[in-house]
Parts: sequence; C-alpha cells; structure tokens
Amino acid sequence: MTKRTKTELAAQVTSNLPDNTAGLIGPDNIRAVFTDVGDSLVFWSDSAPSSITDTGVVGEIKIAGTVIESITVYHLYVCVATNVWRRTELTSF
Repeated sequence: MTKRTKTELAAQVTSNLPDNTAGLIGPDNIRAVFTDVGDSLVFWSDSAPSSITDTGVVGEIKIAGTVIESITVYHLYVCVATNVWRRTELTSF
C-alpha cells in the first residue's frame, strides 16, 4: 500500500476526473480512480505502536487490545505529528 497525503490524493482524483462539463466521465473512470485511491486509505490498524516515538504519519490511527489480568483493555492510538503517538482507553458506554 502506498500512503499518500490528502493533498496528493485530491490532486490524483482531480487529474483523473477532470471537470465533467462535456459529460465524458463514465462509471469505469470513477471506479478506476476510487480503486486506486481506496488502496491508500487506512482508517485503522489493529496493532499498537511499539512506543510513543514509533514510526507514523499525522492522522494515522491504530486500535489495539492489551490483556491485563485476563481482561482485554482497548486503546485508540493517534499519530499527532511525524513519529509522535498519543493514546486513550476505549471504555464501554
């Protein structure tokens, strides 16, 4: 998978799906763009960063569970700056 920024993805979509005033964009064009762009999207990963300075890009999200005394505790990890992670515990509601 190739990670790309929102700006890079937007530029790719714009270049592959230009202004459609002539009505030349068809379903195949749209499918091709979204198949490629979708490969770049990672909404979350089920692995925890190994440390607060583990490799990461801004906006990357991970969810992972840790077993503590036979109870699984889940955390949401968010990369807030290049290689800088923060986490919060996920609780029942």
